[in-house]
Amino acid sequence: MALKERAQVGIEARDLDTDERTQVILPAERPAAPGARERELRTLIADVHPEAKFRSFADDVATALDRQHLVVAFYVGDVAPTTSRSHTDSMDGDQGELFAA
Repeated sequence: MALKERAQVGIEARDLDTDERTQVILPAERPAAPGARERELRTLIADVHPEAKFRSFADDVATALDRQHLVVAFYVGDVAPTTSRSHTDSMDGDQGELFAA
């Protein structure tokens, strides 16, 4: 049986017309297996936003969509997934050669 750790899940809904955002934080147990984490986030989204249809799951973040909202569920307190370059690195990169006249 896979171990679970205590966690919290944030579920944020963004209104597609007004960009207004609402967020709820729920207690959860974070399963060790990625498939189980996806199922948990799907279930929590369905509990809070029953009209929302699941769209995607990656890096422990699930998204769903209903007629009025984009819904994102995520484990609270997680560090963003690591990549070879951070967003700030890509903004500071030297592009002189690429755009030189």
